[in-house]
Amino acid sequence: MRRPPFECTSAAAAGRSAAAETRIRCDRPLARQHGNVYAILYTFTEVFMAAPRLATDIQPLAEFRAKLATVLRRVQRTRRPVVLTQHGRSAAVLLDVREYDALLERLELLHDVQTAEKQLAQGRGVAHTRARSAVLDRLR
Repeated sequence: MRRPPFECTSAAAAGRSAAAETRIRCDRPLARQHGNVYAILYTFTEVFMAAPRLATDIQPLAEFRAKLATVLRRVQRTRRPVVLTQHGRSAAVLLDVREYDALLERLELLHDVQTAEKQLAQGRGVAHTRARSAVLDRLR
């Protein structure tokens, strides 16, 4: 059985709280010519965003203006986004700050992984022993 390129352990699968530590580990060789460059371990705080409820989390802009404080408290408490509509069409999404930070962190991590994979595909990978030596030399 072939293993997936990235195996994730998630808080939801483990039954933990919404904010939990997640590790993403690559178990496949990243480059054939660099046989010992194969394990990347990332750790970040993962926050699972609750899906919006259609009955309460989609609001016209006029109603949002009238109930601003109430809607903000609900977003902070439930961590569910609120979709604001204008003239019957979605216009904006209101997110809790923690949810927004978590999304930015995930995006940055995915961008780093994508950049690393492109560099490895171009043959710009560095063997682990060589990279480790370079880092240790800088620290000395």
